[in-house]
Amino acid sequence: NVEKMILSVKDKVKGIFILTPYIMEPNREDMMRKRIDEYVAICRELAEKYNCIFVDFQKMYEDYCSIRHSSYIAWDRIHPNQVGATLMAREFLKHCEFDYNK
Repeated sequence: NVEKMILSVKDKVKGIFILTPYIMEPNREDMMRKRIDEYVAICRELAEKYNCIFVDFQKMYEDYCSIRHSSYIAWDRIHPNQVGATLMAREFLKHCEFDYNK
């Protein structure tokens, strides 16, 4: 479905962002985390294939969870609180060439 969406708009837009699904779960053996990792791989492949801007929220949350428990940003590992949403916004804006110093 993602590929169909890319193909339906790629000639009509300036650029396409592919945002990965995520789970705030550092254990790669967790069943849901394994599934998300599969989806992330598909997103990465499609972004490369169609020259889309790839925003890897799963990697960003994985990096965060290497220093802090996921409960600091999402009680259920899925729905981010204000801190988790801020991390997402900052990650997205990095790919928009947004300058925080201006």
